[in-house]
Amino acid sequence: MKTKNIFLTLSLVAFVVGFSDPGESALWSVGLPVGAILFCLFMIFNLLEKETALLDDQNREAAAKRNPANGKVFSPALEKSTKPVYGSSASAIGKQIAI
Repeated sequence: MKTKNIFLTLSLVAFVVGFSDPGESALWSVGLPVGAILFCLFMIFNLLEKETALLDDQNREAAAKRNPANGKVFSPALEKSTKPVYGSSASAIGKQIAI
């Protein structure tokens, strides 16, 4: 929500700068396009705000269903594996080579 308000504020400031006419400075003529771009970004953030909140809720519910014991999000990348890196067949081969 903070980013959305920043885009709105910056777009309004850019529009005001673009509509003012202090002379022939090229910097002031950039205000209108920059304001339009920032306003479009504000509208995109505004339209997608509810959708992203809904998606976050759905992801939390799905994660709670996968791991109902503690309700935390399960991440296989963060879990430490208890299995040996080399399987039992590799350790048997290693024993044969050592003999």
